[in-house]
This record gives sequence, structure tokens and C-alpha cells, in this order.
Amino acid sequence: MPKESYESLTAHIQEQELALEDARRATRAAEHQLKGVQAVADKRLIHVKTMQTLNLGIFSGLDDADIYKLATQSAVMQLKWDSAFVLSFQGSRGELKAAYQATELQVQHIKDYLDSNEVIRGAYGQHIALNTYNSTDSAALNLRSFFHTDEVVAMPILFGDQFYGYIVVCAHTKRNDARGPEDVEFVATLASQVAHAVQNTTSFSTLEQQNAKLRQLDELKNSFISITSHQLRTPLSIIKWILSILQGDEKIKDMPEQYKLIEQAYVSNERLIHVVNDLLNVSRIQEGKLPHNPQLTDIHIILRDLISGAERLAESKQVTIMAHIDAPLPNLQLDPILFKEALQNVIDNGIDYNRENGWVRIELSQENESVVVKITNTGEGIAAEEISSIFNQFFRSQSAVKLHPNGNGLGLYLTKAIIQQHKGEITCQSELGKDTTFTITLPITV
Repeated sequence: MPKESYESLTAHIQEQELALEDARRATRAAEHQLKGVQAVADKRLIHVKTMQTLNLGIFSGLDDADIYKLATQSAVMQLKWDSAFVLSFQGSRGELKAAYQATELQVQHIKDYLDSNEVIRGAYGQHIALNTYNSTDSAALNLRSFFHTDEVVAMPILFGDQFYGYIVVCAHTKRNDARGPEDVEFVATLASQVAHAVQNTTSFSTLEQQNAKLRQLDELKNSFISITSHQLRTPLSIIKWILSILQGDEKIKDMPEQYKLIEQAYVSNERLIHVVNDLLNVSRIQEGKLPHNPQLTDIHIILRDLISGAERLAESKQVTIMAHIDAPLPNLQLDPILFKEALQNVIDNGIDYNRENGWVRIELSQENESVVVKITNTGEGIAAEEISSIFNQFFRSQSAVKLHPNGNGLGLYLTKAIIQQHKGEITCQSELGKDTTFTITLPITV
């Protein structure tokens, strides 16, 4: 090979090697830049995930100390800064509420001179943010010196007019050169989340105290109702027994005026016994002590007894009872006493709140694997906006109050509780001025 060709080839190879080296350097630079971009992206992603976690209520149910501790830990771990604090003032006295990754020198210095630091006191009084990032003024130097660090970001923990303190994040320049404005934004967002968490905790604590008082009052109320009901049952039973004897006395029957008064007293006493029993059952329901003794029961017998007993009341109200209860059905696991009381409340209401010459229709059928009892009356009807409330304790519809001002609003509440105890349900369909239908559904497998 000629000398000129050899030298030319050597020069070409050297040029290629230099070009390759340049390409390697460019690649390394690009990789380094890419890593930097990826680091910033990863940090932003961590910030987003942290905010999402906070928004999901990570601080729910914790006290203030736990919230502040979690906040300082989150700030250090997510930002990769060096330490974090929560500062507060109670009256004129400054207090270090929490510290994470802080040196003993930092902690002691803060405790000793927190009250005397003019920059912090001034910012605290105005609820403003403090940030030494890219700042060289005297206030920034003051803060760097106070926290024994190179960079400080302090954000107010503020919820409306309620000011809880500052969350402070510190970093050392030599140990962390990847800080940026997004870190300051993160601390501001974290401070806002902490403020909401503390406010929620305060509200939760207040509500818990109020609920505890309400539960105590409710227990006292239930106890009072239970004791009073038991105390009233005995004298009412004695009064009923005495009035029954007087009603059967032939001499009294020969005195129409006196006999009428005795009948009125008997009816009033029966009404009072019914109210006392309702109150006692309400107390038992709320205490979870309503007796339930299911046994195989023929529902036809219960309905026939109810219809027979209701005929006298229906006659006095000029209301006709129509029964369609002959559908063949299997016996059901029922508490006959309780279930009879539940149906009686609905039937008696259908008669009491009916119109003159109206009717109450009672239907019994089987639908799939359920027994259905429908009780329809031609009363005043119930307004659509009241339908959802008629099974509530002590609720009475406006039409019911108009017809009978002295009702107690417990009958349908008790009926629903008893039906539900039998794994069934009760619904109501009605409109003002139209028929009202109560539908009771019981599973045959009960």
C-alpha cells in the first residue's frame, strides 16, 4: 500500500474515533439530562400521589399531634429535603409541635429562641408564607441562621379564619441540588391539606362529644319510658278489672247515665293501656330486646281473629270490612302475638281514619315464595311528600292529625319493626283523597 494511502486511512480512522468519542460524550450528556428530567418527573409524580393520598383522608380520625407528625414525615420523604417542623403559638408563647429528621442543635435552638425570632413572629401575625429559595435578603439570612440550614420554606396552616401554625421544610444546598419552585408549591399544598385535616379532626371530636351526650340522653329517655311503662301497667290493669266488674253489674246497667260513664272510662283506659304498651315496645325495639318467639302459625287464624275483633269498631264507625283471606297457604314461622299486633295497627288505622260508609279490604295471597297481605281503606289518603315518613317514630300525617288530634304516631313504627323482625317488609301506596293500601310481604321460608 502506498505511503500516502496508509496515512490517509490512518487519518480517517482517527477522525472516526474522534467522532465516536464526541458521540459518546453527547450520549452521556443526553443520558444525564434525561435522568435529570426523569428525576423531576418522578418527584412531581410523588407529589401528585401524596396529594391524592391526603385527599383520600389519610388523617381522618387522628389527633393534631399525629397529623403534624405525618405532615413533617411526608414533607421530608417526598421532597427529599433534610428536615421539617410544625411551629405554633398559643397566645404569646411559641411552641414546636413536631419535628422530623432534625438535629438536636436545631430542635434546641428553635425551642430556645422561637419567641424572639422577629421574622417568624412577624410572618405568624400576618399569616404569610416564608421562602428563602433564591433569596439573599436579611430575612432569608435570619431564617437560615435560625434553622441552621441553607434553604427554608415555611407555609401557614390556615383554614378559613382558623390559623394553626406553620409547616417548615429545611434543606442543605450541598446535600440537595435538585430543588425547584415545584417543591415550594408542594409545601403550600401540604399545608392546606394539613389545615383541612386538623379542622376535620376538631369537628370530628366535637361531633363525637355531642353524639356521646345524645346517646346518654337517649339511654336515659329509653330507661324512663321503660320504667314508667312498667309502673303504669299494673294500676291500669287494676282499673280495667274494676271497670269490667262494674260493666257486668246488673244494678249499674239499670242506670244508663252511670253505665255510659263507665263505658267511656273503660274505652279511655283501654286507649291508655294501648299507649303504654306501644311505648314499652318502642323502648324494647331501641334496646334490641323486643321478644320474638316464632312458631309454625296459620296466618288465616290470625286474620280471622283480627277481623272478628275489629267488627265492633268498624260498626261504630259505619265502616264495612271486606275479607278475601281464603287462599291456601302453608303455615309460617311467626310470633303470633307480635304479628297479630302489627296487623291490628294497620287494620285499626284503616277503620279509625276512614270516611263514613267507607270500607276496609283485607286480601291474602301467595306471590312466588312470599305471602302477601294487602290492607286497603277508603280514608282521607296520605300526601305524597309524607309517604316516606309515615313509618317514623311519632310521625303523624296532616290528614291523621285533622281526624284524630290525640294519636301518638307509634302504631306504624311498631308495625314496621315487627314485620322487619320477621324478615318481611311493609310498603304504603296512597294519595290525598284516594284509597290507601298497605302491603305486607313475608318470605315463606321464614
